[in-house]
Amino acid sequence: MGRFGDDRGERVDYPFPGPWAALPVLGAVLVIAADSDATRWGGGRVLGIRPITYLGDISYSLYLWHWPVIVIAPFALGYELDMMHRIGILGLVLVLSVLSREFVEEKLRHQRGIVSTIPRSFAMGVVCIVSVLLLAAGVAVAS
Repeated sequence: MGRFGDDRGERVDYPFPGPWAALPVLGAVLVIAADSDATRWGGGRVLGIRPITYLGDISYSLYLWHWPVIVIAPFALGYELDMMHRIGILGLVLVLSVLSREFVEEKLRHQRGIVSTIPRSFAMGVVCIVSVLLLAAGVAVAS
């Protein structure tokens, strides 16, 4: 069940994903259906604009960074976030995403020695997983 506020500010339960989940799906269908390079603002042209393609390039990093920052920020700051803080968090997530893509993803992707064999790739995966588990354990102990 999803929980959303009604017009009186009270919480109301709705089945998840519910009919509202159809809106982004419909939007994606319309973008795909409208893909035409023949028009000035066709989907292919708009999605081909360099800032949009760069956003696509860092999308995996955005995916990885957005939720931890959104969840940790109110606890780290000690209060509920207002709109300016949320905009700041968006900027922080964008910066973290760019940095992690450039200095982690791209470095690892182009460095043959670290992931050149299956055992090395497996070892690298284990190191990453153990690192995250140790970080989570440290946060849990500190709380």
